[in-house]
Amino acid sequence: MARSFSETGHVRAQAKFVRSSSRKARLVLAHVRGLTVPQAKAILEFSTRDIARDIELVLRSAAHNAEVNHGLDSTRMVVHEAFADEGTTMKRFKPRARGRASKILKRTTHITIVLAPLATAPPPPVAPVAAAEPEVVENVPVAATEVGEVVAVKPKPRRKKAAAPVSEMPGDEDSAITDDGTATPPAAEAAVADAVETEAAADTATEEKEA
Repeated sequence: MARSFSETGHVRAQAKFVRSSSRKARLVLAHVRGLTVPQAKAILEFSTRDIARDIELVLRSAAHNAEVNHGLDSTRMVVHEAFADEGTTMKRFKPRARGRASKILKRTTHITIVLAPLATAPPPPVAPVAAAEPEVVENVPVAATEVGEVVAVKPKPRRKKAAAPVSEMPGDEDSAITDDGTATPPAAEAAVADAVETEAAADTATEEKEA
């Protein structure tokens, strides 16, 4: 049951048995619900649906009730509620072939519009804000803290691998280093050692002979 203006502060107007279906009326009412009275009038004025003319008359009636009966400014009011209920359906018949008859359903609807002052109107719903993804500036990842500040994350330094010594390089386990810094293969080193031993033996034999 509808409550009075003293209880809710809302002004309403209703049109009954409008010659249209409720579905057609609800399609238009969905566009004006939550708008101010001037905005709703502009949308209904340029709507291409025939039911918009009847809805505009109901809106004007509600605005007139607010101004005359309660002394309110209709331009400072919004469409708080706008709905359409099914009314009486008139049944008619038309003749068809072979003596038959087809049913014709002439539907009606009850259009109701409720206006509320702009100060007491509920705020429009706010869409949730998606979390911002971390950005990359000059190949440096950036992360957002809880306070909202942007902090640049310093990349980790790469560790340099120590060069392996010449003696530990693969394939050169038995190689030696000469005075000029070049590696000597194992065969050449053995030949040098044999030549040194042979020369030492010859020197020893020469000293014995002289003695």
